[in-house]
Amino acid sequence: MSLEVKCWTAFVYEDHKEAVRLLSLVKEPNKIKRGRAECLLHLSSRNGWLDVTKDLITKYHCDPHERDGLDWTCLHCAARGNHVDVMRYLIDECHCDPMAVGRWEWTPLHCAAYCGNSAAVEYLLSTGKCDPLAKDNEGKTPFKLAKERGHTDTLSVLKKFGGIKSSHPIDSYVNVLLVGNPGAGKSTLSHVINETASFTLLGSFRNVGGVVPCTAGIIPYKLQHRTLGNIILHDFAGHSEYYSSHSAIIENLLQGSGGVFLIVVNILEKEPVKQLHQWLTVVRNEAQKTLNECHVIVIVSHKDEISNPVERRRRKEEIKKESTSGRNLSLYCHMMYGLLEERKENILTLSDVMSAGKDNDDYFIPDKREDVLDVLDSLHSTGLISVLKSEEKVWVVVNKGILLTEVDGILFAPETFKEHVDIASNTGIVSVSGLTRLFPKYDPDMLIRFLKNMELCQEINPSFLRMTNLHQLA
Repeated sequence: MSLEVKCWTAFVYEDHKEAVRLLSLVKEPNKIKRGRAECLLHLSSRNGWLDVTKDLITKYHCDPHERDGLDWTCLHCAARGNHVDVMRYLIDECHCDPMAVGRWEWTPLHCAAYCGNSAAVEYLLSTGKCDPLAKDNEGKTPFKLAKERGHTDTLSVLKKFGGIKSSHPIDSYVNVLLVGNPGAGKSTLSHVINETASFTLLGSFRNVGGVVPCTAGIIPYKLQHRTLGNIILHDFAGHSEYYSSHSAIIENLLQGSGGVFLIVVNILEKEPVKQLHQWLTVVRNEAQKTLNECHVIVIVSHKDEISNPVERRRRKEEIKKESTSGRNLSLYCHMMYGLLEERKENILTLSDVMSAGKDNDDYFIPDKREDVLDVLDSLHSTGLISVLKSEEKVWVVVNKGILLTEVDGILFAPETFKEHVDIASNTGIVSVSGLTRLFPKYDPDMLIRFLKNMELCQEINPSFLRMTNLHQLA
């Protein structure tokens, strides 16, 4: 019996020690194939041998994308064996496609569901790259296969995923930014959109009671609209006092995803075209900074009278599809958002979030701190939450609309607003102690991070203030 046959046999019979020994002796392990054209990498992946799998790819130049006689990839094999660590390596390091179809048009998720491998199913869903509704050549989804086989544990994972996707469709939200001059009709359009929404989730971003909404010139609403779909509507004030902060806020909102700009122009004004060009310049400058595509709709209005507040259905569906295309957030993102929505607190630390996840059986989130941070960062990119980081702490702001109202809206309110606060003789410099005095219920470090994150302030070293005599003003 040749060394190649002995090596192949060791892989087939899952003799790890013998396989490792023989692997170093045979020539060109990447060309050894038997049976249904399975290579050693397929067998190693099926066996769950992470060390051997890595060696075969990096040392012996096996192709991680190679298919066997049944058109399976090594990722299919790892899913059949329920080997999450091997699957993670193949996806993260080797860029294997979790939606690759093999025999019967099965994806790796089909394989895992058919075999009742709930750990593999959960991991594949957690990548955000798998479609649990994908059908094979007989029209069967992974859920259907698991149900036919009676795999109750796997079914519970798939059901939980389906439930959380339905209750918290976070990957379907689109940022809609409403801009225009004062009196152009933005408030009316915002009111029309709000009134025609199926419902406003948690009021107006968990309605802030008792606070007049001057919010650094922006009021966010999270809506489920009958025709516009799921949107986060940002109503920007048209007053000139807000222009500098608008630029910073828009750039912040578009960091993780594109959006749709609605520019409302009052046709009754003397220079409506000039007004339109001004806002188009603002929108163009901000859109160029984002990696994601933005769309612009111009709405011509009379004062507080919208002639046509909604584009034709075809164009709306087209924009919504384009704005959300490519965004397929992971199972963990949906679980995390559901968990955060259940909490009464608006601001949580990272340890609060991890403790809440451990104590809640309805949602499962990663155990590792780094993985939890990755999930939170993904949610941050949607605009639904805000993640603030310092050297020592991490805060999660479930509803940044509250801070925009209770903090930014007061700090940056124009003098004509009754909420205006005369801070440091209106020099624009406020001390940390002054911030604590004004907003005693908030952690000052968290507030500073929030203001810096929104690019509404800069942190200055006290020594610089002393050198420039600015400390006298502060």
